[in-house]
Amino acid sequence: MERFEKLVNTYLQDMLIGKADALDNLMKATNTHFTMVAYGRLFDKDKIEEVVSDTYLKISINVDKCEAGIRGYNWMLTILLNVVKDYNRETAKSKEIGLFSDEYIGTDFEESSNLRIDIEDAMNRHLLRSETVLVKMRYYEGYSVEELAIKFDLKKCQVYYILSKSLVKLKQYLKGYNRR
Repeated sequence: MERFEKLVNTYLQDMLIGKADALDNLMKATNTHFTMVAYGRLFDKDKIEEVVSDTYLKISINVDKCEAGIRGYNWMLTILLNVVKDYNRETAKSKEIGLFSDEYIGTDFEESSNLRIDIEDAMNRHLLRSETVLVKMRYYEGYSVEELAIKFDLKKCQVYYILSKSLVKLKQYLKGYNRR
């Protein structure tokens, strides 16, 4: 991995000095890995190429902000993960993704609407306000656990604990929910 990181850093330095083929070389070296990372984290798999392209665009625009000699690949990966999060948030907003995606709910609009209403009701009745906020931000808005930990000044393990405890409460309440 160290050899690969040196190669990536070299390409980033080449971009800084304006070498013509630097971006092409960088893309050839990292595209497969970026595509796999995006595939594993992206809600809408049809947007993978768009996400990876946007990532390279941001890298090329902001290459002067990278310390290319030190951890250039980590810097690039952070940009990719932020682009994925942005796309996931947009997907969540446009499709109103809740705790359960439509594939688990079924295609019946009335049934899925009723389940979403029941989930909202369960959150309001059985969760503390802080738990509800974390659940909505994580599963409705697409925030990562790390982002939530930073935002609410918690440790990641605390966020995981609160989320898992909250989901157990919701599942117990929804246990009798009649799904086909």
